[in-house]
Amino acid sequence: GNHINGLLSAHMLADEFDRIVCISPEYTAFLDAFTPYYQSAEEKEWCDELWTKKKGGKVAAPDIRLINYAQPPSECRLRKQMEFAEGHVTLTSNTYPRWSHVSRGYFLTHYQPKPLLLSILPWRESSPPDVVVHLRKPDG
Repeated sequence: GNHINGLLSAHMLADEFDRIVCISPEYTAFLDAFTPYYQSAEEKEWCDELWTKKKGGKVAAPDIRLINYAQPPSECRLRKQMEFAEGHVTLTSNTYPRWSHVSRGYFLTHYQPKPLLLSILPWRESSPPDVVVHLRKPDG
């Protein structure tokens, strides 16, 4: 759904602009099911430090919103924000400005399903079906 699209969007933008995706520790419903992969221990440390600073109100950052039911963003403005923002940007997203092909397995290059999640799926990890399973918390 929209949350997974937002994560894919964040990673596609990070790939394009050489940035790191840090998942908010407040995203507990997702983090209960998946463990983020980081490219290095330094990336994880940087993200942990970032969230500690944000929690203390010590970090301000440009806010980018890419929402599929809102007005589309200016691609020129988005590019400037992603290329020139110092430090980090805060992204709230459920879409990508120009969806390109998302290769099979792209999501799993960034996240590992936790054993509890795998234990409740009705297939073996090595042979998933060609269907979308939509796990979500109810709205509201």
